Amino acid sequence: MTNLFKDQEYRFAIRRRDQSLLVSCQISDSIILATGEGDVLAEIIKTDLNKPQGLAFDDQTNELYVVDRHSDSVKVYDKEYNQVRVLGKGQLKEPVGITIMDNVVCVADNENHRIAFFEKEGCDEPQFIGGFGTGRGELHCPCGIASFKDLLIVAEWGNGRIQVFRNNKSILVLDGCVHAHSVTVSPNGVVYYAMYSHKRIGSFKIEYDRDDETPRFVISDKVIELSAEPTSLFWDKTKLGVVTARKILFVDV
Repeated sequence: MTNLFKDQEYRFAIRRRDQSLLVSCQISDSIILATGEGDVLAEIIKTDLNKPQGLAFDDQTNELYVVDRHSDSVKVYDKEYNQVRVLGKGQLKEPVGITIMDNVVCVADNENHRIAFFEKEGCDEPQFIGGFGTGRGELHCPCGIASFKDLLIVAEWGNGRIQVFRNNKSILVLDGCVHAHSVTVSPNGVVYYAMYSHKRIGSFKIEYDRDDETPRFVISDKVIELSAEPTSLFWDKTKLGVVTARKILFVDV
């Protein structure tokens, strides 16, 4: 990725339907538009953000959801990048990751050690799962979050593990994922998770029985070694997108 700015720190990225990329940058407090190959074009949102993190795009409404960590909220923008509403103000504490699952906005509420669920239009009383702890179903500084079918996958920085939730219950705890910071899923159910301080990416596969109701997990012992710490991951057509502080990589997997 071409670095347009002298001091930059990329955090999360998503691909738009026109194949361009949107990237959150926490030093410039902005969202950057980049080409499909990762070359920076311009800042498109550069006001009212304070350490932007996770990004999600709603294909139904053409709205962009930006997790704004230091304002403890999620800011929503229309297709012209005008802010239209704010979720979670006064309910979140330094959130990081985000995904949209079954029309519900799911947010990794990092410093409250939980996952928050909002209606797209906002709600006075969001739902939560988790809570501080090391047990199954408990969380310690969740960062990355992704969904696959009816499963919610959470990367826990503090506990150094991945948890998979189904119907708000933990059905998998995968330990040994030191400083797990981000997670993404391929269309065929391969989960990739970023281990920040170890500069590694691990993976496992979600498979279903014929009834398509009972998931099972095939853990891989293979890892992808990186030269820089991965801040986040995203699935990009047929490749794995890897965001580091200074550039975006595309890895054949």
